[in-house]
Amino acid sequence: MDPLSLTPGQIRFFYTRIGPSRDTAQKRSLENLLNEKEKQKIDRFVFEKDRHARRAARVFLKQILARCIGRDPDAIHFTENRYGKPALAGGITDLPIGFNLSHSGHVVVCALTLTHDIGVDIEDMQRSINLSIADRFFSNQEAQAIARADISLKQSLFYRFWTLKEAYAKATGRGLAIGLDQFSFVLDRPDIRVMFHSPSQEDSGHWQFFQFSPVPGYMAAVGVNKNTGPPLTLSVHPWVWD
Repeated sequence: MDPLSLTPGQIRFFYTRIGPSRDTAQKRSLENLLNEKEKQKIDRFVFEKDRHARRAARVFLKQILARCIGRDPDAIHFTENRYGKPALAGGITDLPIGFNLSHSGHVVVCALTLTHDIGVDIEDMQRSINLSIADRFFSNQEAQAIARADISLKQSLFYRFWTLKEAYAKATGRGLAIGLDQFSFVLDRPDIRVMFHSPSQEDSGHWQFFQFSPVPGYMAAVGVNKNTGPPLTLSVHPWVWD
């Protein structure tokens, strides 16, 4: 197994497509790399397409992490914090790997870095969305920006805000337990910035964000807490299933 290098100051972003849920051979192959607890959790989903997507996403993550630390995928095990964010179980590696996973439609993505807290989100922009969600959950500034946008741009702007907010929320380790209206993203500048509306929250300068389309029709965002360190670099890689 060739190791996958991960160096300080670097973020590696991987993406792949998920095969059809009717592919029974792939289903068996995926299930072989899941433990009983993971299978039981996945089996709670009603629809097979959702179960299949979660199987594929979990195995995708295990394969990438296995390459990073030089272990077999079936040796990769996880713990979760109180909000459900996974981390590598103790004793697997001494590397301080931060990682996060997301999937939407037929695409799954993973972002990894050393030392830093990281979050990632991807969304299928071809999926119709109720834009009133922005009025309910986004900040006033973001909701107003969507309302002012040309009708042809409203949906893509919604997904830009949504993926960034998800990436930040996941990087904090609290997910949607934090109020999405308590922070805003500023998009009209070369570097994406987050602005906090509560003085008790952290320094916006500690955060770095990336946003791009790894696959046509999809929007992805990565958020990383770099603290007071220099900016990180990001590289994007397609993943071929083992």
